[in-house]
Amino acid sequence: NQKQQSGLQLSDSEIAEFEGARTELLNNPIASDFMQAQQTLEALQSNVSQMVGMTLELGRVPTPEDIAQVSGGGCCGGGGEAESGGGG
Repeated sequence: NQKQQSGLQLSDSEIAEFEGARTELLNNPIASDFMQAQQTLEALQSNVSQMVGMTLELGRVPTPEDIAQVSGGGCCGGGGEAESGGGG
């Protein structure tokens, strides 16, 4: 990683060593569970930050409609049928 950050090229053997270590890490159930939990926590943190920001911006708790507008239709399929305007 230090070589890459310094702009130096990695050798094929260094790349292969890294890929092997990465594969071994991903095949470790404890490590993969940890990484999944970390991703879930980061997503939760992002959602909380978005809701807090929206609350401060609006000066009130966001409604489901406010959330749907920001997220492009909401998470539960409530995508705003009146806005789609599709005929058919």
